[in-house]
Amino acid sequence: MNPRLLSLPLLLLFTLPAIAQQPRNELAVSAGISSLGDLGSAPAFGVSYTRFWTDALAVRFGAFSASGDLDDGGTKTASAYHASAEYHFNRAARVSPYVGAGLALAVTSVDGLPFDFSASETNPEVILSGGVDVNISRRFALGADVRYMYYDVGLGSAYQVNPATLLISAKYRY
Repeated sequence: MNPRLLSLPLLLLFTLPAIAQQPRNELAVSAGISSLGDLGSAPAFGVSYTRFWTDALAVRFGAFSASGDLDDGGTKTASAYHASAEYHFNRAARVSPYVGAGLALAVTSVDGLPFDFSASETNPEVILSGGVDVNISRRFALGADVRYMYYDVGLGSAYQVNPATLLISAKYRY
């Protein structure tokens, strides 16, 4: 018998499990809407990088920003730069939910209010997240994410912001 013929089953035995594993890195581009409490709502955009340490545990680094007009003609912007730990339930399945918690640097500003008022505030905050990924292929997924932070800002007078952001994401895994 040819020794090469014997090597084919051994090669398949060792390479198929490696092919079946999900990639460890993920890049996501997101768009959605952010509810900014007393400041109203605004369109939101974001980017993130996720590193999976196991099939279930991951760390996500990212940023998202919501910007829009105020009722009186001014503009509002709320952004967050965040790092969070996530737990993914059955990441290899077609539909995979997850939850996460971490820290964020929240930057909130308003401009052009009456009397040409402008203010900005930066706060470290806790961020909570959750969502679901729909795996299109081994490399691509679509996701729906909800991210929430609880905080108030001064900005000249007290505003309760508490942004809840809903994002739809396109995710590339490598």
